Amino acid sequence: MNALYYNVLRESAQMARLVGEEPASRKYQSLAERTKVAINKHLWDERRGIYVDANVEGVISRRVGQQANSMCLLYDIATPEKRPRILSYIFDQGRMKLTDKYTPAKTSFDEEKDAVQAQPFFMHWVNAALAHIGEFDRMVHLIRDLWGKMIDAGATTIWELWSQEASECHGWSATPAYDLTTYILGVRGVTPGFGEFAVEPHPAGLQWAKGVFPSVKGDIPVSWRSSVEEFRIEGSMPAATKASVLIPIRSGKNASLVQLNGNAVWRGGSVLRGAEVIAEKNGIRVRLSRQGGYEIVARY
Repeated sequence: MNALYYNVLRESAQMARLVGEEPASRKYQSLAERTKVAINKHLWDERRGIYVDANVEGVISRRVGQQANSMCLLYDIATPEKRPRILSYIFDQGRMKLTDKYTPAKTSFDEEKDAVQAQPFFMHWVNAALAHIGEFDRMVHLIRDLWGKMIDAGATTIWELWSQEASECHGWSATPAYDLTTYILGVRGVTPGFGEFAVEPHPAGLQWAKGVFPSVKGDIPVSWRSSVEEFRIEGSMPAATKASVLIPIRSGKNASLVQLNGNAVWRGGSVLRGAEVIAEKNGIRVRLSRQGGYEIVARY
């Protein structure tokens, strides 16, 4: 709850800034920073390397889980040096345990050893946290493993829980639809209202992905294929939008050749004349200068 509150303050500060309410923005940002400091002071268990679920009158609870710790990863409450310990704890299969959904007190749960596993609804934030810190392979593995078991059981709709004990058709469990289009296809808004967007694919060991991202400006189709030698991506831009495509690095290196609609725009570490291309930490960014369809082929 404190992590959610912290993020609400951050986003309120951002919204206030966008509409020119600087005093309100500073107020919310200041309160957000105080909240972040308090979370790390009162809810971090240094011995176990994990955030606990509660602190009541100075006594920290022993119960921990994926939920609170994913929030702290997602919102950068946890500093980068804390991330490996948190990930090791909350994804340790020997610790993960589902609590009883109706009578938690009856659940066999060792609060010094176990960690609460998130149910499908909260996996939206777990997956978002993994994407935020670059753990895309782990995110895809969780989708394949957890939702894959529903498919293996013959499900044609998505369950409320990881078992068939509750609703077997539950919209709040559908986060893979969002995760795969947002993180694996890689579509994200850059400016409010999607006037500008970016396509930043994360192959995560996959050979191909294809889908459509719905935006207020119109549908954004994206399709890519990935191999050792080549990365090929195509799609189209809705009217009245600007866009860029980030060609991912491969084995720590950028592509040696990038072609946009059949024309070379990047070769051997150099931008070719007339092209809008930028070498970044995570790949080669190609800016799209005209509406409609595009095809980009990168060779490594």
